[in-house]
Amino acid sequence: EYKLYCLSPNGHVEKRHNCYANDDLDALDQAHELCRQYEIEVRQGDQLITRVTKDGTASWKLSPAMRHA
Repeated sequence: EYKLYCLSPNGHVEKRHNCYANDDLDALDQAHELCRQYEIEVRQGDQLITRVTKDGTASWKLSPAMRHA
């Protein structure tokens, strides 16, 4: 289970979505659907997986391969 946090321009959470995904990339795909209006953080528990900008660019904090190694 992942959480997708929609962030305002000043970094505050405006919306939160529960996301059921098979893996990090699946969660990222779901985040891309929402990122048109918001910058989004993808989290699993307390772990920040990635942040997706409005233009769809993702910056990984820890690569999926390393997380599942």
